[in-house]
Amino acid sequence: MNSTKNRNDSQECVGLIVATHSKLAGELIKTAELIVGPMDGVYALEVEPEADTSELMKLFEEKVNIANKGAGVIIMTDIFGGTPTNIALSLSNHDVDVVSGVNLPMLIKAYSLRCEKPLGKLAKIICEYARRHIKNANNILGPES
Repeated sequence: MNSTKNRNDSQECVGLIVATHSKLAGELIKTAELIVGPMDGVYALEVEPEADTSELMKLFEEKVNIANKGAGVIIMTDIFGGTPTNIALSLSNHDVDVVSGVNLPMLIKAYSLRCEKPLGKLAKIICEYARRHIKNANNILGPES
């Protein structure tokens, strides 16, 4: 029996939501898809400045319900303390984990492991992975001469 889970079997996968100010969420997902291909089970929530908080709450709740196929949902937000994070935290429970500071390495890693790791472990892994992939490139490769 093959122990590798099918990435498209959303019943066994953690749902992923990227929630950011303005259009960042959608653009981050589009950019990730250029690298890994279509990302089934990944959803964007884009918060505009004029958005009504109660309407945003409903939108977040609806998206969580769509994304959660039984393994829970990680909501990755742009900045701790911002509206997307604050609303996501109001939904946080044993089925919803919130991780702030989303970046491209985090999103790609979350997608690649969402069918292999349980919710809490996946959240921990992607936080550590994102931190490890923030580099000062000049310190690694040296400045141009």
